Amino acid sequence: MEQNILSSAWLILSKDSSRVFEKIIDDLSDKYNTTPFSPHITIWGAVEAPLSIVERVAKESVKNIKPFSIEIEKIDYSSQWSKTLYIQLKINEELMEIYNR
Repeated sequence: MEQNILSSAWLILSKDSSRVFEKIIDDLSDKYNTTPFSPHITIWGAVEAPLSIVERVAKESVKNIKPFSIEIEKIDYSSQWSKTLYIQLKINEELMEIYNR
């Protein structure tokens, strides 16, 4: 029987967008002595399932999805570890399609 793993799924930004956000993240990480991270869009987080299922669902989630643009709704922060600083996106058709698959 395949063992469950804890996983999350991210969408990665274009190279140009990623560079902009990496600079901001790195500067804030230096300023507040925290660990930098790669800019990403979290589709799901903290899901526990067998790796084979995670891989299948992740591949199906983005199957036939072409690159698309996103709009920022707001930049915010919270005390939640995984959302210390985050950008809330305006929901669009592509994000909903990926999420609902």
